[in-house]
Amino acid sequence: MPKGVRTHVLSRAFNEMAIGGESGRHDGFDPRTGSIDFSASVIEELGIAQGADRLAGYLYRPLGPPNTRRLVIFFSGSHGLNAAMAGPLAKAYNLGGIAVLGVDYRGFGGSGDSLNGASITEAAIYKDARAIYRYAVTVLGARPDGIILYGFSLGGAVAAKLAADLAEEGARPAGIVLHSSIRDMTHAAAGSLPLPGPLALAAGWFGGILTGGSYNTAAHLRRLFRAAPDIPVQFRGGSAEAGDDLSLSRTKLDRIGHFTRRSVLNGNGPHQLAGSKYAANTENPPFLTGSKACPKTN
Repeated sequence: MPKGVRTHVLSRAFNEMAIGGESGRHDGFDPRTGSIDFSASVIEELGIAQGADRLAGYLYRPLGPPNTRRLVIFFSGSHGLNAAMAGPLAKAYNLGGIAVLGVDYRGFGGSGDSLNGASITEAAIYKDARAIYRYAVTVLGARPDGIILYGFSLGGAVAAKLAADLAEEGARPAGIVLHSSIRDMTHAAAGSLPLPGPLALAAGWFGGILTGGSYNTAAHLRRLFRAAPDIPVQFRGGSAEAGDDLSLSRTKLDRIGHFTRRSVLNGNGPHQLAGSKYAANTENPPFLTGSKACPKTN
């Protein structure tokens, strides 16, 4: 096998370990026919032009006139569709009067079907996140200072990068939520490999090179702290004992920076609820308004 072909095969193998294979990224999930009761919501299918591709997703909004003063953009994790992970969270926000925008990255769901697992790089996903944010502002009419960036698992790096970029540009969002977020690709890959600690970290580092990026949430958080130390930030997650491999006790992301409006919610759930791709600890979502970062902290 030629060297270039071997490298491509390795790159695809490591990338799909990080983001999931074709079947997981295109499982056809539709929130309008799922098990979540959205009777108090309106779910609108949408598409966002992104170069030659199209990003597909949904806007979940409460019944009644749209409220553009507050909007949550949900950045999903790997190995599944945005809609499959957003369900309980979108319902909870809708019941609180806030709309949720959930859009698949390229190569997931109906977004950019022409792209395969070796093509979906970290830089490309960050570009998608920027396009989603731009759509929220220019098409949905959301105010930049009324947008909550909510990142789950791999999406934590996406939300943290976008928040840091916006803060540095003087357009910081209303706040950011990191829900069982990865610390970086090295540690995330190491945690999923059946190897001793040092070897797993080395393999995770090598895998990060092959997947085209590090997804370094910790580094993005440090940038965000320098640009906006008073931005509301909530760190939430499940417990390592319950199966959350990205629990706060392991990633220690909540110890980065001294955000003056920082809150922590440590739940007892797994990383993903059994039999589904729903994230744990979706109850009591943070609204990041007023003088408190969320209605409930511990």
